[in-house]
Amino acid sequence: MQVATTIQFRKAVRKVAKKQGLTIYDSYTNGAPMFGSAPGRTVGFSMPNATPSLAAKIEKKLNKKGLTAKTRCTGNRIIGNHCYIRGTCVLV
Repeated sequence: MQVATTIQFRKAVRKVAKKQGLTIYDSYTNGAPMFGSAPGRTVGFSMPNATPSLAAKIEKKLNKKGLTAKTRCTGNRIIGNHCYIRGTCVLV
């Protein structure tokens, strides 16, 4: 598997969210990795309805193209409803 680019990951997340009728509040890409840290950038999407099953669907969509982003759901639905879909990608 090849690591997805930030653009490929963003496209997959938006496509799956649209198909499921979910709202994306905001997105970000973290800055350049620090010297000595693992290469890659984390791309995150703020989604109140994010779930681990949604993350799995996004990762499955990427896998069909031979890509991976280690897609995951993070956050806390109980405290403030802050949930995110995150993936580790490479910058083009």
